[in-house]
Amino acid sequence: MIYSQNEIDEPFLPSTESVGRTNAIRFSTIEVREFNCTLGDNPACSRGPPISLDWDYTVGEWISLDEYEAKRNPRRTRRELFMSTSTRRRIVSCQLGYTKQEVEMVESSIKRIQKNRLETKMEDPMFDNTRVFAETAMSLISCHSPQILIG
Repeated sequence: MIYSQNEIDEPFLPSTESVGRTNAIRFSTIEVREFNCTLGDNPACSRGPPISLDWDYTVGEWISLDEYEAKRNPRRTRRELFMSTSTRRRIVSCQLGYTKQEVEMVESSIKRIQKNRLETKMEDPMFDNTRVFAETAMSLISCHSPQILIG
């Protein structure tokens, strides 16, 4: 995560001087934080356990933006960012210490969410409108006439 030194040192105050000026922002120093990883819950993970950033992090030192840009590694391609299912399973079990049972529970939960999303996506819009109309009508009837039983 990258923060501007100004974001830390100065509280946010609305500027009255910006009328008629072009707004600009500049960063001079940044802090690079290293976050721990954890077993995730992102259903966009197509296979295997997702890995997410944890809330815990290591505080880094402040460096100038120019120095950071000069020293940082080149950006990785999408292919280089991809992690295979076996790699993710190995990381969550060996490096992060999750049990096989915990990993399987997360994977099962994600598959269930993916299935529900697919079913919702595949629903016929006309059927969905009819269902919403029926649910609304049932709700109105039960609110106004609790003695009427439907079904």
